[in-house]
Amino acid sequence: MKKTFKILALLIVVLSVTACSSKPKEEPAKTASVDSVSSASTSYYYEDSSIKEDSEEFLEIMKNPAAFGAVTVSTTNADGSPNVGVIIPSMVDVENKFVLLSFGTNGSTKQNLIERKIGVITVFKADPTAENKAERYVGMRIIVEYAEDHDKVINDLIAKEKIKEKNKDTSVIVQIKKVIPLG
Repeated sequence: MKKTFKILALLIVVLSVTACSSKPKEEPAKTASVDSVSSASTSYYYEDSSIKEDSEEFLEIMKNPAAFGAVTVSTTNADGSPNVGVIIPSMVDVENKFVLLSFGTNGSTKQNLIERKIGVITVFKADPTAENKAERYVGMRIIVEYAEDHDKVINDLIAKEKIKEKNKDTSVIVQIKKVIPLG
């Protein structure tokens, strides 16, 4: 069991780190090109088993992604190197596709989202006992962008009681730009 867990953890880190690529420091990435964030996969080997953005399963998973599987957020550090953090996101505004990312600290992942405005949330579940490859690796990559007018959005969500006031300083609101299959 420990060996399986270690292999799964390593696979998650590798998938997450490869979801980032180097970007210029002075210019925020444009979300029009997924490859500006995720140049690791030019083919989608797990497209058949990937969660689709317009599915009921997607909305259910976004209510509690950690119950589905492992969740990471990949960003790019100021020096262009990749960064990955394990986090539990939650969708707080389905209509506008806003997701709340709560952080315990002002670490690199949070700062990277604020400064470079873009990241990749990877939701992944492995089932090594599944009979075929498509069923062994299920999940999605979610291209997110730091919410424009972040403070206004977070205050509106507090007013609507979608998030708590106490989470204001430790949270980041990102907006889903695109959902793509695992690589």
